[in-house]
Amino acid sequence: MAALSELTCLGFHRPGVGAGDAEMSAWFERVAGVHERLAAESCGAEADAEWGRAAACRERALLLINHN
Repeated sequence: MAALSELTCLGFHRPGVGAGDAEMSAWFERVAGVHERLAAESCGAEADAEWGRAAACRERALLLINHN
């Protein structure tokens, strides 16, 4: 699936308010993976921004998993 289509799909299927930390963490990991693919396909400032987004998503995933 194309990265932008996958991000759209992930956006429409984000876990809801009652989702647990593990479910949200897995979702952020998937989003991070898409941003990493976009970064690899980009160059310059766009790539840097995508790497930053991927890192932020991975950090959020780790925070959720280590919350307990």
